[in-house]
Amino acid sequence: MKKQPTITIGIDLGDLKHAICVWDADGEVLEERTMTNNRDSLRRLAQKQVAHEKATGG
Repeated sequence: MKKQPTITIGIDLGDLKHAICVWDADGEVLEERTMTNNRDSLRRLAQKQVAHEKATGG
């Protein structure tokens, strides 16, 4: 059986900035923000997700 994600990240892509929304399995919003449209910003977001998964076992 596949494990359900503990968080979900929604990204609204834009030319200069992306809008980010992170919510948990219960639908509670954990974070809302914008980020610049570049590789470093996307890499940091991915690293943050991996760190969360390791910390929560999710």
